[in-house]
Amino acid sequence: MIFPVHTSLRENTVSKNNKNDSLIGTLVAGAIALPISACVIAMLLLLKFCYGWAKPQIMEGMRLDELSSEWRQRAWLYHSIAWVSGLLCFFYLFSSIVILSLKGATPIQMITAASHIPLAILLGFPFLAVRWIWQCESDPDIQRTVAGRKAEAFVADAINDQMDQCPGSRVMHGALFVFHPGLENEYSIEIDHLLITKKHLYLIETKFKSGTIWASDTASEWKTSTVSRDGSMRNPLMQVKNSARVLKKELDLPFDIIPLVAIYGNDVLLVGAPGNVVAAENVVRAIRAFEQSVATEDINPKEIASRMRMHVCDDKLAMQKHKERAQLAKARTEMSAIVQTASLK
Repeated sequence: MIFPVHTSLRENTVSKNNKNDSLIGTLVAGAIALPISACVIAMLLLLKFCYGWAKPQIMEGMRLDELSSEWRQRAWLYHSIAWVSGLLCFFYLFSSIVILSLKGATPIQMITAASHIPLAILLGFPFLAVRWIWQCESDPDIQRTVAGRKAEAFVADAINDQMDQCPGSRVMHGALFVFHPGLENEYSIEIDHLLITKKHLYLIETKFKSGTIWASDTASEWKTSTVSRDGSMRNPLMQVKNSARVLKKELDLPFDIIPLVAIYGNDVLLVGAPGNVVAAENVVRAIRAFEQSVATEDINPKEIASRMRMHVCDDKLAMQKHKERAQLAKARTEMSAIVQTASLK
């Protein structure tokens, strides 16, 4: 009977020792994790304070939103940069805090600790930049904007290469035309590309869309399909036709403007599309086809371009007003569609 009693006592003692060890381990882990967590939070706040106020300028200057479109292909690189930058920033910031907290720190140590802080801020910038890139990658509005810019850049390069084949021609990319500025009837149109040759004037609208597209000159919506999903897009041909009519009227041109739509994306296949709706890689071919046709007017590209530039506005406020008008027009169109498609009886 004595043996089991001693065994039970020994087991209880071991159990208590294990609990004490576990408690001590938890306290030690907490004591280590607390200052580390505090330092990480301090690092994030410091980086945000130093760079956050200039985020829009940094994003625009470094084109971080465009880098976000390649996040999936280069995620390993971005993560590596973030980890290395973050660890270096944390190391120098943590070391400066430790040194500054020492009671008997020498002046040399104090200077060293003080110099570590700006070094940590500098080394931490890539970490913050990667965070911004990741935020852009998860924002669908930003990704649509970036995709649109890629499409415009591709078509702009193709058109610029075509300039050698059309001597004396003029070109505009990404221009905002403002008519009747300052008056009640002020309005504006934004164009992607405009090419003026001696034979024709082309207004080119670019869109980023992948997969199969069922295009029609009369449908308000075009059906789209990719491997992952089906969808739709607003008819860009109607949009560019309307812009062409506006330019012809406001500039009092004696000839029609040729509207073109260039679709840029992956595996683009156009079904039932008119001849002036093409995949982006075929936009030059479409222009050459029209150039070979008979021109109704002898155009002076220099003179037409000069008249057009009188209405071009690069002011950011004008662009903001243009976007606001576009949003209002879109809202009116959507409301009108609800009424027109309603079943009341």
